[in-house]
Amino acid sequence: MSAIRQIAINLLKILASLAIVGYLFWDAVRNEAFDRLWSQEKLWGFLILGALFYVASAILCFIRWGFLVRALGVPFTHREAIRLSLVGYLVNLAPMGVVGGDLVKMILLARLRRCPPAEAVASVLVDRALGLYMLFVVASAGILFTGFAAVENSAIQLLCRAVLGIAFVGALAVVGILAPAQGPTWLVRVVGGLPIVGKHLLDLGRAIRRYRSAWPTLLGAAGLTVILHSMFTTGVYFFARGLFGHVPSWGMHFVLAPVSISAGVIPLPMGPFEFVLDRLYLFAPVVGGQAMQPGQGLLVALTNRVVSVMLAAAGIGYYFAAKGEVAQALDSGQSPQEIAEPDPSRRDISAVVS
Repeated sequence: MSAIRQIAINLLKILASLAIVGYLFWDAVRNEAFDRLWSQEKLWGFLILGALFYVASAILCFIRWGFLVRALGVPFTHREAIRLSLVGYLVNLAPMGVVGGDLVKMILLARLRRCPPAEAVASVLVDRALGLYMLFVVASAGILFTGFAAVENSAIQLLCRAVLGIAFVGALAVVGILAPAQGPTWLVRVVGGLPIVGKHLLDLGRAIRRYRSAWPTLLGAAGLTVILHSMFTTGVYFFARGLFGHVPSWGMHFVLAPVSISAGVIPLPMGPFEFVLDRLYLFAPVVGGQAMQPGQGLLVALTNRVVSVMLAAAGIGYYFAAKGEVAQALDSGQSPQEIAEPDPSRRDISAVVS
């Protein structure tokens, strides 16, 4: 992919994000959401709690990746996982090149630990897939316990059925991937025969299937994911309480927050999470007050965004400490397979990012 094409794609993503957020701001101004925010007394204790829960959930997410890397036999400490994850987190929130934070993590792990590139890729892919799937599991539990699917709105009912369906299909997919000893012989031959990428896909498949023997780690990571999603959800709830006082219940947020954050699979810098949360708030019953108004969900999401930027700032030091490695990853747009060549002079990861 040429640099010009990649720049054009990034520009379109930014414009799409600005369009979504711009619409939400216009809707918020039209419905006087900002006026209500200024006149509303802020509950700073809740806002501080929300920030603490958000940061704690992010750190647990970083640690989960460390568990998954070590499950492949790669020596990797929690401290190293947090440091590399902060660099990736910074790149995701402040795009500085042609690749995202996940690819930077893959490349740094492959280069600096000199583990097989397929294992670096597998660890990040499994980490992402596990986090996303458990979002739908948590949201499904929230839907079933709160009865949110009974809201008299066809779009909400369809959304709830989609969430429950994804959680069910995802469970079948997990069983299908992990249960068999190996894939069909014909499929292995077809994939392996693909030009350029065939060998890399087979290596990646073998790396992912190594997690079959690490099922206790996967179960532990799944449990950790439920905890971190619960902490993230609680953080969103506290942000809402701190800004507006009367908001949907904590239990209802176990539907609102996971479903909204799952919109992050749309590859835009921002916008999907803000839009979904703002719309869902309009249909959620409020404890002890009037229904939420357009724009209030946007303000809760923006508070969440501000804290995420503050957390990303913690990765600046690690970014500059490993600037040469990160810069090469950002500027080249190479894959981990292309960039992770063994180099006897390569320093250990702890020396680079400490």
